[in-house]
Amino acid sequence: GEEKYTYGEFDAEIAKFRAVLLQNGVTEGDKIGVYAPNSAGFIKAYLAINTLGAVAVLLPVHLDAMTVFGCSMKFALKALVYDESLETSVAFAKEKNPAIKFVKSNETAEQTAPTVYVSAESPSTIIFTGGTTGKSKGAKLSHGAVMRGTKNGCYGIEKIFNERYLLVVKAPEYKSAIFGNAGGR
Repeated sequence: GEEKYTYGEFDAEIAKFRAVLLQNGVTEGDKIGVYAPNSAGFIKAYLAINTLGAVAVLLPVHLDAMTVFGCSMKFALKALVYDESLETSVAFAKEKNPAIKFVKSNETAEQTAPTVYVSAESPSTIIFTGGTTGKSKGAKLSHGAVMRGTKNGCYGIEKIFNERYLLVVKAPEYKSAIFGNAGGR
């Protein structure tokens, strides 16, 4: 969209959204659905969930109302963060599963909440596979796997991408490391 943030501003928005999640009873290890199109709201929700120690269950936006409800039950979601544009697809789950907290991705809080330490082995994300061997399934990724994928994604094939890549990681196991692209530029 047209939203522009500095890293500091976006970090503050993520910290406020962590507070929203805490206000809705989310704790470390809880599974939280994210049902939003690619947007700043999606990224904010994902990072807030992960830095709170909860597990982000990424629901594709093309899912219909029954499937959203089914996923909320199958993955025992504590909460579902959703974009307002998907309200009609969330309505059935709201009606049939009132135990879930429903949080709009644009909600904010006045206060912030700090990040929590998570181990590399702890679960970070459940993402749906392409279903090449049948129906699509949820694949669980650890924080370490996500970090390795992020780091590896910064190593472009120079002849194809012809770009420079920089990744700054601030995590206890990486000791604030900086990684460059494979070309060593």
